[in-house]
Amino acid sequence: MNRLMGLLLGLSSVLVGQTVVISYHALFRSYLIPMEPDKLKPYCFKTALKKHVSNIEGLFLLGVYLSVTYLMNWMPLSYYSSEGGIIWKDVWFQLLLQDFLQYMIHRLEHKFSSLYKHAHKQHHQYKSPKLFDAFSGSIYDTLLMILLPLFMVSRMIHTNHTSYMVFGTIYSSWLMLIHSEYRHPWDPLFEKIGFGTSSNHFQHHQRLKVNFGHLFMYWDLLGGTRF
Repeated sequence: MNRLMGLLLGLSSVLVGQTVVISYHALFRSYLIPMEPDKLKPYCFKTALKKHVSNIEGLFLLGVYLSVTYLMNWMPLSYYSSEGGIIWKDVWFQLLLQDFLQYMIHRLEHKFSSLYKHAHKQHHQYKSPKLFDAFSGSIYDTLLMILLPLFMVSRMIHTNHTSYMVFGTIYSSWLMLIHSEYRHPWDPLFEKIGFGTSSNHFQHHQRLKVNFGHLFMYWDLLGGTRF
């Protein structure tokens, strides 16, 4: 596969995922149950969206990482082929591994005060996070908690381009959804099977010492940090 075409397809897939999530939020938020009905303050949707897409430490930095690693041929060879289509087993293991690594780094950021202060504290200015706060934080936080795990996952799971593209789309969309200020219709089912929800992540922002996982609650259950 042509490297530039592969990169554009991957970035376009993530963009479609983001568009779907934001459109869902815009169209249905008036029908959803707020996390804190008495404290939810109205905000300008367009201003929040503009901040989301222009954050250097968010989608921009992620886009730069994906562009450089892919175009410079730094990815394993399998990532430059779409042979085999979507390998769902690989997508599943990528999501699990990404979240496990993110869980471990997340706990370290909270454990060491200097690391928390310089990397993660900025994200915790949001005591009651909103959808567009998902990628808002410090550059160091993005490097440690998102890009480092992404790099490690690509070295540990050698899959094809299509599966990596699907993984990235699901991952970036899910991160936004768990930061939502609303409960989602699928949350009761997700709670039962151990998938991360906006309620789970809201408790992390409120209590700090619990629910370090993002996509899954399995690591919190094993680590004794599940609330």
